[in-house]
Amino acid sequence: MVRGELPHVGCLPSKSLLAGAARHKANPATYDWARASDYRALPRATYTDPEAAFVGHTLESAREAGLDAFELVTDYATSTKGYGIEAKYGHVTIVVDRGSRQLVGATIACPDASAAIHECDLAIMANVSIDLLAETIHAFPSTSRILDGLFADARKALASGT
Repeated sequence: MVRGELPHVGCLPSKSLLAGAARHKANPATYDWARASDYRALPRATYTDPEAAFVGHTLESAREAGLDAFELVTDYATSTKGYGIEAKYGHVTIVVDRGSRQLVGATIACPDASAAIHECDLAIMANVSIDLLAETIHAFPSTSRILDGLFADARKALASGT
């Protein structure tokens, strides 16, 4: 255990009982108590087989929030990384808001999902456009590289109005 970290601690005064939120609020160097926390991009992971990681909205919650959202899904096992490790299953899903042209959610279920989700976390927090995300260069092969195709497909869908 790293100095200053407590096991199994959530953030009681917030909307989240996740340890990441508690650690963020407990670190005076990174947390501004005068500013409300932005929970749009609170990453979560479940360490199962395969790992599952989530950030932001699902398609349903985005629509319930009034967003004009759509989702794109790709199969992990047929990706270069999935093929290379002989994965039998897995998927990567992104949720995009047409109005803002921004990523508003992602779900990744595959090996290394908890590491790959952070690009989506940062994109949501920083309000990065799908156009910029589609230009991102990823290491090959990597779990994160699977996002290349999804971001490019989202840019095409936004351009065509579908």
